[in-house]
Amino acid sequence: MKKKVWLAICIFIIANFMSGCWSRRELNEVAIVLGAGIDAIDNDRIRLTVQVAIPMAFASGQESMGGKKQAASMEVSSDGATIEEAERYLAMKIPREIYWGHCVALIIGENMAKKGVRTITDFFERDREPRETMWVMVAKGTAEDFLKTGSILEKTSSQAVGLLTRMKTGYAVKLFEFVEMLAEEGIQPAAAGVRVVEVNEASDESQQAETGGRRVEMAGTALFKEDRMVGWLDADETRGLMWLKGQNLKGIITVPAPDEPDKMVSIRVKRNAREIKAESVDSIPTFKVKIRVEGDMIEQQSMGDLSEPEKIKKINDSMAAEIRKRAQSALRKAQDDYGVDVFGFGQAYHRRFKNEWKDIKHNWDDKFKQAKVEIQVEANVREMGLLTKRPGTNK
Repeated sequence: MKKKVWLAICIFIIANFMSGCWSRRELNEVAIVLGAGIDAIDNDRIRLTVQVAIPMAFASGQESMGGKKQAASMEVSSDGATIEEAERYLAMKIPREIYWGHCVALIIGENMAKKGVRTITDFFERDREPRETMWVMVAKGTAEDFLKTGSILEKTSSQAVGLLTRMKTGYAVKLFEFVEMLAEEGIQPAAAGVRVVEVNEASDESQQAETGGRRVEMAGTALFKEDRMVGWLDADETRGLMWLKGQNLKGIITVPAPDEPDKMVSIRVKRNAREIKAESVDSIPTFKVKIRVEGDMIEQQSMGDLSEPEKIKKINDSMAAEIRKRAQSALRKAQDDYGVDVFGFGQAYHRRFKNEWKDIKHNWDDKFKQAKVEIQVEANVREMGLLTKRPGTNK
């Protein structure tokens, strides 16, 4: 009997604690931030721009009066000495509580990135509400202009670049990964680059009106030394960066056909991996990087049968040469032009030579300029698709 009484008391107490949502916030009480932009302005002040969702526009079939399409978001900016101060001023312009929990992308303007980003990462890491999984990107131009640019296929520019990033066609880094690179020894941060481009060939006047004749797209990679941006990698160099970092890459490699060099063959990358072996030769850091890539042939312009073993080997060799070329291009730009190790070679050296690392870790970027890197690539075409030769080839 006593056990039953105590069980009833426990159930009653637990039910009291679970009987309400004391911290609830209704949808019509919050302003849901989809993207945030940080720009540097005059007098060392910061401009915070937020892209706020308009919930009615996300409901299926919702249109405003007269058949005109409902805007999916509104962009609001405010200035302050700090991000928190700018957010407080935003509260005077937005008649709802700002909610950061669904922020997809953190866009940093180019000038702000050059001045330093530690104050930005401090705010978004210290506050409990923003997610550490938001994408960190650097805009060529201003973050405000980027967020105010529309998208034809997606409802907002933040969602557009978020989906582009998930497709793994370019370099991608989340907030917690970027902060880790800032804090760790032996590696410098890098972030995806984005930009606004003019699109004058839009076929539909409504599309022109919706986007203002502009669109957003990925634009290489921003390289950092400590917390300050020092330069850019272009699209091809970004591919090389991803090969050297071992990031998953979904893309196409185009090489000459072995039987007709003026014709091309396209291979879709399926998987890739990277290994780094660190050595010290005459006190000079030396690295051997091995990159393995597998892909499927998806297009050929030549008329020959490319399923023959000797032709497949030539395609594999051409793939390896193309990958090596892009990796070396990214390495030269980072090592010679900017002197920053964004690949993590320092981390590999640290793991291999723990005692020596203590003496060079504070000037690793200078040591990295002198480092010798040997890049080996092993590439293999695994599948030829449903055809072994082009239709119409002589039987």
